[in-house]
Amino acid sequence: MNVEQNHNQIQAPDSQRLNKLIEEVRGTYEDNGDPGHDFAHICRVIDSCRRIGRTVGANLETLLPAAVLHDVVNVPKNHPDRILASEQAAGEASRILMRAGYSAAEIEKIQIVILEHSYSLGKKPSSVESAVMQDADRLDAIGAIGLMRTVSCGCRMGAKYYSLEEPFAHTRALDDKKFTIDHLYVKLFKLGDQFNTEEARREGLKRITFMKEFVSQLQSEICAGSPT
Repeated sequence: MNVEQNHNQIQAPDSQRLNKLIEEVRGTYEDNGDPGHDFAHICRVIDSCRRIGRTVGANLETLLPAAVLHDVVNVPKNHPDRILASEQAAGEASRILMRAGYSAAEIEKIQIVILEHSYSLGKKPSSVESAVMQDADRLDAIGAIGLMRTVSCGCRMGAKYYSLEEPFAHTRALDDKKFTIDHLYVKLFKLGDQFNTEEARREGLKRITFMKEFVSQLQSEICAGSPT
């Protein structure tokens, strides 16, 4: 779909219902023990959704509730059910949205956005709202905050920062479950070609450039091989 061609009138979100959602789920995010998917992450994604959504005519009544609830079920990255996380989040979102006063038709649209945002599932966005949600969530995976999230995730998985013998995998196979720096090459550097909107592509380029500068600095600070 060509997101740039969407010229629908932007609808202002119902702040009362949205605030009710945030109030209900904030504790869930703050208590999950995962700084990469905590309430601060939700706030950043909401902000990106609002900013990008306004440039492409997204329906904020659908988009912003999806942003609030997209990680309401948090499955660890190395869990065998990780691929089901967005499906489980969409199911839990339905119950929360119903309590907050959303209609069945609204809930269905929000659920689709939550389901389609998942990187693991690899679904193409079926709406401008899904396209923006994908972009907002993936922007938070790169740049300075992306590096912080990558390191914290690697630590939670028990990964080393890098391979002592060959830090940057010039000849060895990449393995981001064992070495955190590998995740930049396995996934994050590739995100620049996967954004749906021009706004996200511009911001993504800046963030990936910063990450590559970080890698260059890291190369100057570490040594490979035995210290003897």
